[in-house]
Amino acid sequence: MKLIHTIENIDERYGGPAKSVPSLVDALQRVGVVDSTICSVKLYDNESNEFCEKSNIRCIKSDLTKFERIFYSSGFKKNIINLLDNETIIHTHNLWTYPAYISYKTAIFNRIPYVMSIRGNLYPWNLDSGWFQKKVAMNFFQYQMLKKASCLHATEINEVKAIRDLGISTPVALIPNGIDTREFEAKSLSKNQSKRELGLDENRRYLLFLSRIDKKKGLDILVHSFERLASKYPEWDLLIAGPIQDDNYFCKIEEFIATRSLSLRIKYLGMCKGDRKMNAYFSSDIFVLPTHSENFGMVIGEALASKTPVITTTGTPWKSLDKIKAGWCVELSEENIYIALDHAMSNSCDTLANMGTNGYHYVKANYSWEKVAQQMKDVYEWVLGKAEKPKCIY
Repeated sequence: MKLIHTIENIDERYGGPAKSVPSLVDALQRVGVVDSTICSVKLYDNESNEFCEKSNIRCIKSDLTKFERIFYSSGFKKNIINLLDNETIIHTHNLWTYPAYISYKTAIFNRIPYVMSIRGNLYPWNLDSGWFQKKVAMNFFQYQMLKKASCLHATEINEVKAIRDLGISTPVALIPNGIDTREFEAKSLSKNQSKRELGLDENRRYLLFLSRIDKKKGLDILVHSFERLASKYPEWDLLIAGPIQDDNYFCKIEEFIATRSLSLRIKYLGMCKGDRKMNAYFSSDIFVLPTHSENFGMVIGEALASKTPVITTTGTPWKSLDKIKAGWCVELSEENIYIALDHAMSNSCDTLANMGTNGYHYVKANYSWEKVAQQMKDVYEWVLGKAEKPKCIY
């Protein structure tokens, strides 16, 4: 079996897929699928992916030619074709863009199976964002791509429902992403050690937002809610970390912070990766992601793996947070985030630490990358006609 994973971009600034796709490839190697290559488009001059480099994952990049919004690269197709062999499967990770489209066309022309990970693109909120362009794309090529795939991949049950609501009957593999708790166990530091590494005050308590900075992730809602609570909880500050995807959006947030005299209470850490990212998690008492929509939310899983309790929304598949006593999952609104923050910030350090431990044990027991990789391997063997239909197929 030979796998070609295609994705728009693999730089760490790209977000969750830049971590989850290499992690899947790495885990597949551990369950016996050793011939895997990631094909992506080079969007930045200084691209890096520490996980790929550390794990010796083969990545082939083609230069962006034009039309940055759709990641068009004239060399992308050639890179895929050069890798084709017997028993090849193309697994494309995303919709709408040129890499996804040309992966589909190459698979159909060469009569090889292709699997498509939906990556949250078919939820109503995502379809409404840029709806006109997506409607044109759906009518022109995207619907056929979904319909003709050997198998689609969803990470949670509502994503399966979103696929079926569009009238698409293609088989769907329901397999979550994994979370590697080992990287947090290996680098576990005390809160004060981590705070010193980041130049933070050891006597302060911290909320953490760590994600791409754009409207979808809801940072504005968090900042507005924190502003309402800042005087009530003078010992708490807010840390913001992640690449800025929408400059205008972030500028408005910065203006709000300045006009409300919160510059000393809200700190932007920039893009965090490697040890700096670990220190951001370990320094924090509560992780907050007030997102509009996530098909998984890798940063939520990472926060739980770091023993940090989480506040997030029902737009994610983490609705069990309250039940397992590892955080709060609420309907998205500024009022609900405000109430959840007020409740969370009123807890003692010991109570929050116990919640963090609950979250760690939960992800360790339920989101092993080896388990995820074995399920995906079973799907690949099925689409090649070498195995019975797996139980994860809907």
